[in-house]
Amino acid sequence: MVHFQAPRRFTSLILTAIAFITLTVSGCQQRPADPPEKITIAHSTAGNAILMTIALMKDYLKEEGLDVTPQPHAFGNPHSRR
Repeated sequence: MVHFQAPRRFTSLILTAIAFITLTVSGCQQRPADPPEKITIAHSTAGNAILMTIALMKDYLKEEGLDVTPQPHAFGNPHSRR
């Protein structure tokens, strides 16, 4: 009776391997590229926003599928400086 368990285990192992390979291969197929999402990013021109400036200059956001329109602003509200 023990000899019947080995084929069941082997069969379930094979079926699991086939399912894993099928899901892996189907997940690796590239789908058509979506058009970039258009967004506007308001950022500070102060030194503490240098990471946003670098990301914009090196097109990091474009690589992530974003069409970015930068909107730089001086630090603070100009109307509150009167």
